[in-house]
Amino acid sequence: MTKARNWDLNLLIPLDDGRSMRRTARGEDLLHQVRQLLAQVDQLAPEAFDPATAERCFSVMMSDFAARVLMPSVLGSVAGHPGISVRVRPYQAEYATELDEGTIDLLLTIEEHMITRHPVTPLFTADWVVITPVDNRLVGDTLSLEQYRSLRHVAVRYDDGRIPTMEESYVRRHAIDRPVQVADARNCGAGSVRQMISPKRMESSMKCRTCSARSVP
Repeated sequence: MTKARNWDLNLLIPLDDGRSMRRTARGEDLLHQVRQLLAQVDQLAPEAFDPATAERCFSVMMSDFAARVLMPSVLGSVAGHPGISVRVRPYQAEYATELDEGTIDLLLTIEEHMITRHPVTPLFTADWVVITPVDNRLVGDTLSLEQYRSLRHVAVRYDDGRIPTMEESYVRRHAIDRPVQVADARNCGAGSVRQMISPKRMESSMKCRTCSARSVP
């Protein structure tokens, strides 16, 4: 900080309290590049990692579904290493920048959001089902695409900067039009004729949340 004050780079300006500094527009522009350089240096000369003695918090960006599938085993693995902790963060639109800058250590995402300039490893696949109320006579034992398009749906949509859910990304990518009436899965209850898509691994919890419901392949 002292050196930066002496450089004639116009990176910092003093605040009214006479003690604090804030970055100028030029400083903000350079911040992203500096973080990228520091992340590259860490990759060139990584420190030896010993979980038995290390003290580190790993920042991981993943969906609620991925956390539900993976975190029980992850927590079991780190339980014997008190210096290791894991911070789980929800998806944000700036996930690529955060991974480049090293703000997050690991990104778990679907294939279409993968960043090929970073190492990529497949972790698991997921089957999906449609959750519908048991008293919905519009749906039989199976569901065609035409039926799916014609029914009313529940979907999760974020307005806080997070990227679309896996379900939403899929229907957008395949240009599947569907009338979404509710943006909260908890409102798909008995007597409703609304549908929602859920990973098969989570269908039991979704049925519990949606009261009397069944799954359809």
